[in-house]
Amino acid sequence: MHKLNIAHRDIKPENILIDGFNGTQINVKFTDFGFATYFNDQDKLKEQMGSPLYMAPEIVKGHLYDQQVDIWSTCIVIYTMLTGRPAFYGSTKDEIYRAIRDDEIEFGLEFRNISKEAVDFLKKGLHKNQFKRHNCSQMLNHKWFTNENKSSMLDKSNQSLTHISRNMR
Repeated sequence: MHKLNIAHRDIKPENILIDGFNGTQINVKFTDFGFATYFNDQDKLKEQMGSPLYMAPEIVKGHLYDQQVDIWSTCIVIYTMLTGRPAFYGSTKDEIYRAIRDDEIEFGLEFRNISKEAVDFLKKGLHKNQFKRHNCSQMLNHKWFTNENKSSMLDKSNQSLTHISRNMR
């Protein structure tokens, strides 16, 4: 999607479909491209788009942004799947926006059985500074995503998958 210069801008669980699993690879598809737009490196985006719980800090702050907002949203979805709770809380949109803007993401007790590679993946995709956040190519090549060191990570990865399946029920 990003290679085609498309920013989705509304990645959330409702807009993600799992189209199959062959034992080693999951086929994931994004849906609902209503907020999607073309981008280029010269012209940044400005419109406040997306669902509050999954919005990147640069959108909430009204800063110019690019496709990196999709990395943030995807990692917020993964965080929620692993922990069973949202990364940021609030009773109103303004409270959620304040939390996204001002609060640090917690990697507390919920992550004691999650692999250090999964935590590293999330930290690289949830950097509040969009210019320090890893891009799509970097995230797709991260060792948690590619299953490098599979034998040493197997137990913790299975625990991560158990967390995800339990929290999706």
